[in-house]
Amino acid sequence: MTLLILLTASVLYTLGGIAMKYSQAFQNAIPSLLVFVFFCLAAGIQTWAMKKVELGKGYLLVIGLEGIFAVLAGVVCFGESISISKTTGTLFILAGMLLLKL
Repeated sequence: MTLLILLTASVLYTLGGIAMKYSQAFQNAIPSLLVFVFFCLAAGIQTWAMKKVELGKGYLLVIGLEGIFAVLAGVVCFGESISISKTTGTLFILAGMLLLKL
C-alpha cells in the first residue's frame, strides 16, 4: 500500500513538471496554478507515506520514479528525443531503486 502511495506522489510530481513546462515560466495562468496544485498534493501524499518507510528509501523511490516518468513524459508530451545516454541514465536510476528495495 505504501508503494502505491509513493507511486501516486511520483505521478503527481511528474504532472507538476509537465504543468511547469506548459506554464511557460508562469506566463500561462492555468498551468501555473496546476504546478502548485500538483506539487502540494504530491508533497502531502509523500509526507503521509513517509511515516511508514525509511527516509532514504522512500525519498529516493519517489525521486527515481519521478525521473523515469519525466523522461517518458518528455518524449510523449513534448516530442523530446530519447538518446543512449538518457536511456542508460534511466536504467541506472531503475537499478538503484531496485538495489534500495533489496
